Amino acid sequence: MMDRATVNPEFAKIREGMHRACSLVKILQTARDRGELQADLDVAQAVAELAGALIFQHFLAHKRLTRRFVERVVDAFLRAHRPLGEKPAS
Repeated sequence: MMDRATVNPEFAKIREGMHRACSLVKILQTARDRGELQADLDVAQAVAELAGALIFQHFLAHKRLTRRFVERVVDAFLRAHRPLGEKPAS
């Protein structure tokens, strides 16, 4: 797949997304360690939750990734994984 990324724009997008996922892992680990997310958060599963929604929207549903869509996905993720006992932001 990585070889194809040099000649196929769709594979290049996937490769770029993989690099972003590595950054996302670090962001989620840091947020978990700071107590901003649940202490028992499975970071790999969290990346799959976030990236999976975006991959589905773009590649399977063939819809644009709008800022509004991404914000809704992230907001839902944060609500689901906020530290236990923390009240949702209003």
